[in-house]
Amino acid sequence: MLRFGLVGKNIAMVCFSLIICSVAIVMTVTHLVRDEMQQSVQDSLHASMRAAASLFERDMPGVHVAWDASGAVQRITAENLPSHYDDHRMTDAMVRILGGRAVLFVVDDNGRSFIRRMISDADDKNGESQRVLGTPLDPDSAVYKTLVQGQPAEGEILLAGERLRVVYYPIFSPTGKILGSLDVALRQEKIAATINSFLRTLIVMAGFVILICVIATGVIVKRMLRPLPVIAQSMRGLAGGDTATQVPYTGRHDEIGAMADAVEVFRLAAIDKTRLEKEADALRRQQEAERQAAQERAEEAARQLQTAIDSLADGLQKVSRGDLSVQIATRFAASLEPLRENFNESIAQLSEAFGSVSGSAYSIGNSTHELSTAADDLSRRTEQQAATLEETSAALTQITQRVQKTTEETTHAHTVVNTSRNDAKQAGIVVGQAIDAMSRIDASSREISGIVEMINAVAFQTNILALNASVEAARAGDAGRGFAVVATEVRNLAHRAAEAVKEISALIASSALQVKDGVGAVRETGEALHRIVSQVEEISGLVSNIATAARDQATSISELNLAMTSMEQTTQQNAAVAEQSAAASHNLAMMSGELQKLVGRFELGRARERPGQPASRPKRAPALQAF
Repeated sequence: MLRFGLVGKNIAMVCFSLIICSVAIVMTVTHLVRDEMQQSVQDSLHASMRAAASLFERDMPGVHVAWDASGAVQRITAENLPSHYDDHRMTDAMVRILGGRAVLFVVDDNGRSFIRRMISDADDKNGESQRVLGTPLDPDSAVYKTLVQGQPAEGEILLAGERLRVVYYPIFSPTGKILGSLDVALRQEKIAATINSFLRTLIVMAGFVILICVIATGVIVKRMLRPLPVIAQSMRGLAGGDTATQVPYTGRHDEIGAMADAVEVFRLAAIDKTRLEKEADALRRQQEAERQAAQERAEEAARQLQTAIDSLADGLQKVSRGDLSVQIATRFAASLEPLRENFNESIAQLSEAFGSVSGSAYSIGNSTHELSTAADDLSRRTEQQAATLEETSAALTQITQRVQKTTEETTHAHTVVNTSRNDAKQAGIVVGQAIDAMSRIDASSREISGIVEMINAVAFQTNILALNASVEAARAGDAGRGFAVVATEVRNLAHRAAEAVKEISALIASSALQVKDGVGAVRETGEALHRIVSQVEEISGLVSNIATAARDQATSISELNLAMTSMEQTTQQNAAVAEQSAAASHNLAMMSGELQKLVGRFELGRARERPGQPASRPKRAPALQAF
């Protein structure tokens, strides 16, 4: 299998990268050039169509070409297109000017086929143009389907062995009927030849550039990586155990120098490793000798420990049988001797403690009987006290309910008094409003009196004017008789108005007096209401104080009731505790008897005698007094 070194791999990688980049650049440039050439062909094709349409309009009678704002052909119109043309000079002129081919299609009589009636043959070498003259356009082609819809069409055709790019423009009659089509074609071979020539040149240049880059890269990489084989040789020697050879290139300040420094570190580490292995071997031999000596000492200690364990096991076995007079007389090793002494001392103290426990057990047995009697007495008294507290708590509960009801009624009375006070204040406000209204009525009455006086003055003046009119009518004689009658009626009307004004004045005066009396009465009513409001406020304050005192009293009684309830619960709990204490004292008496039996099983030695009755008894605690 072929193997490459680091230099070869780097050169191969660079070559591969250059080839990939070159291929990408060539493909990109080719795509751009091809698009540019296609766009150029498209522009040339439409320019050729503009020129062909201009020649067609100039040389063909009755043809008119419409142009859009950019100068492109928009619509071709002809009055009539002949079904046969003998003179093809017009299309030949188009070819000589445009450098391509030009064809004139004419729709046949049934209006279904586009027939080639005029075709350029200026550069026709083998008579292909004459062979296709008179042939129809393929009705299944996309160009035909576009033309019959009255739209321009583009496409590629193969004619006389040549691939042509063609554009078709329909020709319309003045009425909008399709008469034929004018098409212009350009050769594609020139475009392909241009693109292929450009590609060949580009590929040759890219290959030349790649070759130069590969050679330069090989030289540079080989020079840069020249120290690597030397360092690799040193690493292989170091792996084989050669630590005497110095590592080269350790003084460089680049990656090669860093690699050489790392290999040098490994060499020094290998030297240290060899030295440490020798030291470890010597230390291992020393530790082995020490281990053997320690093992011998451990075996001797194990024998001594086993002797001590056997003696302790024998002594503990006697203790388990109840013999607390046992002692170990055989001495142990120096390190284990405190264990023997501690065992003997512990057994001696245990024997002494059991002697004390035995005496205490008899004392406890005598005391527990008195304790159980006192506990029974305490339990009975606590039950009686709990019953008394329960009755007291029930009575306090009834008192609390009555005080709460009184408090609620007092609060309701305070609410009613506040409502009455608010109603009295509202009535005072209404009285004030009534006084204001009567004052306004009085003012209005005075204003009406002024108006009545003015009406009275007007009636007086009207009466004078009527009198003057009667005098003037009497002077006029018969001519003023009718006016005299009117003047008389006006005098009568003024007299009646004066009488009515007098009556209204009398009524207004009477109304003013009554309003004045009403204002006085309402004012007295307002003062009475103010006194009532003051008294109601005083009553409200008293009721509020009563309600506050009742609430405080209810709160105090409630707190007393809660305290009594808590005391009752505590007493009941004490009763339960007393019963539990009585039961516990009975159990203690039973356990004291069992303890005496257990202590009696142990042998405490000849010097110690089991105590009998205790010298003194504890005094009995006085029983709790009920309250």
